[in-house]
Amino acid sequence: MILFRYLLNRYPSILPLLILLTSMAAFSQAGKETSETANPQPDSTMAASPLTAPIDQKLMTTIDWLQLLERIPTAITYEEAKRLFPNIGELQTEGGGVFDPKYGLYEAFLPIKIFNLPARIEFNFRCENQSKCHLYTFYFQIWNIDSLTAVTIYERLREYYTDLYGPCRVEHDEVEYYLNESCSRTVGKRKYHLVMCIYFRDDAYVGWGL
Repeated sequence: MILFRYLLNRYPSILPLLILLTSMAAFSQAGKETSETANPQPDSTMAASPLTAPIDQKLMTTIDWLQLLERIPTAITYEEAKRLFPNIGELQTEGGGVFDPKYGLYEAFLPIKIFNLPARIEFNFRCENQSKCHLYTFYFQIWNIDSLTAVTIYERLREYYTDLYGPCRVEHDEVEYYLNESCSRTVGKRKYHLVMCIYFRDDAYVGWGL
């Protein structure tokens, strides 16, 4: 297990605790809904066709959110995204204002709940002007989770999408207090990425998208 080896190298005295925590990881912060995705089923409240009707977030299951990876159409305008996702936030310059508006890069966020955890979808738009913006990428993001939860979610996402799309290309980078692993694959004209970043034992991130 990636995290087991990483933490053991950093903190060799916690081997007994690691064994206990690893066995309990699926029942920690990820909650009951995470454990249900260990053997994900194709059943969903939505058809597997491109998204055309507005979603009702109160009805969305974790599997529904995972299936949106292939259902969200690219090149739609911000107004079309707002129709499909009524709770999406307002457009803002990408990076929280880091990029000058002259570059035409904007973003908007949709707060969601997935794996029984707070998360968000980041929608990225290229804009000729702020009234003519088109989606070019999007990313699901779960921030501020502990490292064991991150590994649990990452492994289950990788298993779920591997069952759907086949094997991915895995890249691994580890330095003293930082671990990054990614899983990338091309499906048709789209290239999907799944990323896990562990900064400290209690500070980790999982993201996936286009």
